[in-house]
Amino acid sequence: MDCQNHIRVQNQHLIDHNYIQHVEERIDVPYPFVDHNYTIPVIKIEDDDEDVPDEVIANKPIIYRILPGIQRNTKIYVDDFGYKYYKKKLLVNKVTLICERQRNPSRRMCHGTASINKDETDKRISIGTPHNHDPPVIDLNVPLLRDALGERCLDPIRTESVRSIYNSEIIRHQEAAKNYTFKQTQARVKRMRRLRLRRLTIDYCS
Repeated sequence: MDCQNHIRVQNQHLIDHNYIQHVEERIDVPYPFVDHNYTIPVIKIEDDDEDVPDEVIANKPIIYRILPGIQRNTKIYVDDFGYKYYKKKLLVNKVTLICERQRNPSRRMCHGTASINKDETDKRISIGTPHNHDPPVIDLNVPLLRDALGERCLDPIRTESVRSIYNSEIIRHQEAAKNYTFKQTQARVKRMRRLRLRRLTIDYCS
């Protein structure tokens, strides 16, 4: 009798215990698991990031600024990487730009292109063909000084000498003064005067 009771107790123990079920332990992980597609790299975005991480968009320029060109009344477009462009064509809603090297035969040719909105208050720039060279090292203050000197020196009613104008403008553009000398100013003013005189002569003869 005792033997039968012992067997019954063992059978009851086997029934009460489910060997398939097990106790689950909760493990906290710093980041939730996400299905990974091994053909596409996963980019982790922190909580304080905006829509796109900086490292994703940092490989191309996104904004530009306008500086006075070398020739009077011309413009140079400079993106935030330092690449310089000239205007190529004005379309309905945008302006196409070309790398400055396409107009500089002394440098290696670059077929870089970009486009901007026709409305120049929109400072975004879209790159078309990438550049094949590093951006030049330029002093963005020099074009501002050069343009101010040109406007004042070519003023037909000016009474100051070129030297006096240069001395006053380098006070206003102190950072550019070390990269744009008085001799450069003299040479440029002479060229611009000759060009203006030539144009006046052509207009008079025609």
